[in-house]
Amino acid sequence: MNRQRRMAILKKVQLRGCTLEPAALKEVERYLDEAAKKAGTEIGCGVNEVLPKVLEALADASTSRVSGDMMKQAIVRVSRAEGGAGDGPPEELTVIQLAEVPRLYWSDRTQGFAASKEPCTLLGPPQQRVAALIERLLLIRQRLVRTVHFKRHHHSIYNDQSVAMAFQEAADEKPPLYRLSSLEGTPEHTLVTVLARLSRAPSDDFTTKPNDGEVIPGRLGHKDKFVLEDESSRVDVNFLFEAHQMAACCTPGIFHDGVIVVAIGRWKDEAFCCEGMGMPPAEPRVESIAALPTFVDFFGRPPPANQARALKEKEAGARNTVFFLSDVHPSQPASLLRVAKFFAGLAADRERFPPNALAIVLAGNFSREPFSYGDTLSCRQQPDAAGTFAKLMADLGAAIAGAAPAVAKEAQFIVVPGPNDPAAGGGTQQFLPSLPVPDVLMEGAKAHLGNVTLASNPARLRFLTQEIVFFREEAYRRLMAHCLAPPVREPINVTLVKTVADQAHLLPLPPRFSNVCAAYDSAMRLYPLPSLVVLADHDKSWITLYKDCPFVNPGSFSRHGTFLMYTPNDGSYSLNEVQS
Repeated sequence: MNRQRRMAILKKVQLRGCTLEPAALKEVERYLDEAAKKAGTEIGCGVNEVLPKVLEALADASTSRVSGDMMKQAIVRVSRAEGGAGDGPPEELTVIQLAEVPRLYWSDRTQGFAASKEPCTLLGPPQQRVAALIERLLLIRQRLVRTVHFKRHHHSIYNDQSVAMAFQEAADEKPPLYRLSSLEGTPEHTLVTVLARLSRAPSDDFTTKPNDGEVIPGRLGHKDKFVLEDESSRVDVNFLFEAHQMAACCTPGIFHDGVIVVAIGRWKDEAFCCEGMGMPPAEPRVESIAALPTFVDFFGRPPPANQARALKEKEAGARNTVFFLSDVHPSQPASLLRVAKFFAGLAADRERFPPNALAIVLAGNFSREPFSYGDTLSCRQQPDAAGTFAKLMADLGAAIAGAAPAVAKEAQFIVVPGPNDPAAGGGTQQFLPSLPVPDVLMEGAKAHLGNVTLASNPARLRFLTQEIVFFREEAYRRLMAHCLAPPVREPINVTLVKTVADQAHLLPLPPRFSNVCAAYDSAMRLYPLPSLVVLADHDKSWITLYKDCPFVNPGSFSRHGTFLMYTPNDGSYSLNEVQS
């Protein structure tokens, strides 16, 4: 009977032009069994009656390959449409899977954004990595030219001619923005500005001796040659300042190898003589969205444009709460005790935190030691590391269910892997963005938790009109490992936030220093700035507001007991702590 029903399911799915992953097929069968029990019919029925509704809920999916999480979310939508609001979390909170993230790039030819048609392959050709770098540069350039520093104002748009002239004079005082290919032939006395990627090009015969007591070539006193690169040209760069003068000549941020900079200087002796440089300034979310056409979406699963007002009203009356717990170590008894105390507190305040309106993001690292296998498909044949990890997750689920049974059954749990955790198809996080934790390793946890969604890293969450990005990585350490000179003295959190926001990328290192997959580089970008960005690592927690966008590090839950609480209805966020 089960075999016949399975074949019938697959046949109907194929007629819709879709394919089901094994986890998705399990979700369909489980839902059909539950529907049969509620209807009092024979187990195994419902293929013709129930399945078409589920497939209809998948009609807006951006990929024909249906994962277990996509099927689970479709089933939740069907259940709520039939009046089962108490059976699961509110459908307003959705997880954007990696395949659903739009891959857009800026086209200078059309002066607009276009969708990439290149195939998504994990190990693409070198041209794909170069294209990803160019796309980052062009994305920042189209944002930069709208800033007050480089925007040219037309007299005709102002009623008052004096106001127009004042704007024009202010713009004319700024050095013009040049492309590198336009520097050749520029007079030496002309001060210009360029937007380019600052890269190191080692050279044995490159000297760092001062030229006429003024120019310090190369890496601020080191034996390296530096170049500025854009999409079409490369020029040598000489610095007119030394490393200890960075505070006076540069803006705050981490100037790592491959960083995109706005550099000001003069063209002299076939090189760009840099007098100062800075990060290309980010812009607030509202300004980015205002400059985009209504049909352009960078995040994934955009809400209908004609329902924006209704969604805003619904958002204001929502009772949803999202909690972010990072660096959860189930292997530590003290961490499990904190987990139990945290969920017991939620269960005790049911009126404030209705279980079916809760979403809890549980982020790694879950294991202290890196997952050792290069292929998680062999997990069942090599049970040592896989079995240990699966038991840790089962213990975590049991601790949650023991402390708060209603929360465990009704809340939505979103699991995001850390750098040491297994990712489907490739051991630990060998690439970013990483795939979710393999479903086979979460079976024990799912036995205790009613609704588990396995997300990629970084993870994207959408709550009606709000966009949330969660990233678990030691980003500051990785960027500082390739820093060219000590950054301007600012708090660590301010330096990191300004770097990732201005670079519009969660880890803006070049391919030779990072494990970012070029085909999925769009999933790492921060444009427009989201409603909330969570940059989680194992250090102490902090909050930084930049360009009207909150950046938060919830800290290590296992070490400090800190976590982040976010209420989307009013956009409030706060750091809290569970005492050990």
